[in-house]
Amino acid sequence: MVIPIKSDYHSDVNNGRKVDANLLLILNKTGELRKGNIVQYIPANGNETKLPVGIFNKMYNFRKLDVSGKFSFLNIADQLLYEYGYKDGRLFSSGSVGMKPTPNNSSASTSQRATKCTEWYLTTTYYYSDGTTSETTQYLTTTCDGGCSDPMNQSFCQPGDTQSGGGGSGGSSDPSSPDYEEPMTFKTRDWEYQIDQAGWWAVVPTEGFNGMRKRSLPYGGYFTNFIHVTDGFMSTSPYVSWQRDFMKHEKNIGKATVTFTGSIIDQRSGTRSLDIKAQEFFFNQVYP
Repeated sequence: MVIPIKSDYHSDVNNGRKVDANLLLILNKTGELRKGNIVQYIPANGNETKLPVGIFNKMYNFRKLDVSGKFSFLNIADQLLYEYGYKDGRLFSSGSVGMKPTPNNSSASTSQRATKCTEWYLTTTYYYSDGTTSETTQYLTTTCDGGCSDPMNQSFCQPGDTQSGGGGSGGSSDPSSPDYEEPMTFKTRDWEYQIDQAGWWAVVPTEGFNGMRKRSLPYGGYFTNFIHVTDGFMSTSPYVSWQRDFMKHEKNIGKATVTFTGSIIDQRSGTRSLDIKAQEFFFNQVYP
């Protein structure tokens, strides 16, 4: 459900830029509210004023969008959680806000060192057509006195974030503890879905992950975010193209699974559906 926000809406995120703001509510099959975010859309050309109908349905079903620009997802406390950037309708970048505990940072103030402080960063990964990526990190702010275990900061935190014991999600502030949780930045993994025996074409999808490392869990941690980056279709024939028909993502502790199928469209011999295939990714393989 998408509810437009009035034009006089003010936010400190993307302040001074032209944005189209909406309240995005995710409902389950029975109509109950699962989650909600404020989403700011910033068009790449600066001319678009409203998002096309059905844009979020396409985004969550990994379809090509009808726009180019950036989507910033905020909580109701006006704090940035994550961002997606699209170029010519395809995912070009993804960023998420993560924390960096700095209790003994020599550059911190005396009051910061006397407590436990957390630096918050936006880490953004960019995806290029040749399969390469690059990453940037932007400092956002610093919070002190308990990080995610402090009720004053919890609206900023994402599920799985924790800094100190006595609250949060059961983590530890001691790096040597098996319950210590360390934020893992975005990584991508390619996998072979289908290769033509004759060597005419190949489908090699790429999945992207964020996670939290925790030694006490199976496979050493858990995934917090899991997205499909690209289908990665390559062909030496101008007559062959690829169409994705179905995809599903699932997350368990230490493991993520993508279920995938599609069709090869050959202008000479017609369309041929490929078998459904599931691929598993384990946390300690993605973040060794």
